[in-house]
Amino acid sequence: MKSRAYLINLSRGGVVDEAALADALLKQVIAGAATDVFVQEPLGAADPLLKVPEDKILFTPHIAGMSPESMRRILMDSAENIARALTGQPPLHVVNPKLG
Repeated sequence: MKSRAYLINLSRGGVVDEAALADALLKQVIAGAATDVFVQEPLGAADPLLKVPEDKILFTPHIAGMSPESMRRILMDSAENIARALTGQPPLHVVNPKLG
């Protein structure tokens, strides 16, 4: 990554090597990072990410995707699925168990 790059991880803990990220930030290999997910939640007191200066990293408590709009959609989709179930229709957004 370029030295002016910022890494943003909102996917899953473990997608990013957290020790390597902390090292890259401490050595100024990259400019900064923001993460909403971690391998271990909450972070342990000895986690290397906690040694990174505050101006180089932003942590959010696994809620970065929550906004008034996303909460409204979650609630509306849930209500829609309840209504569908009560009328014998399949729920929306079914995940195929054969894929997982």
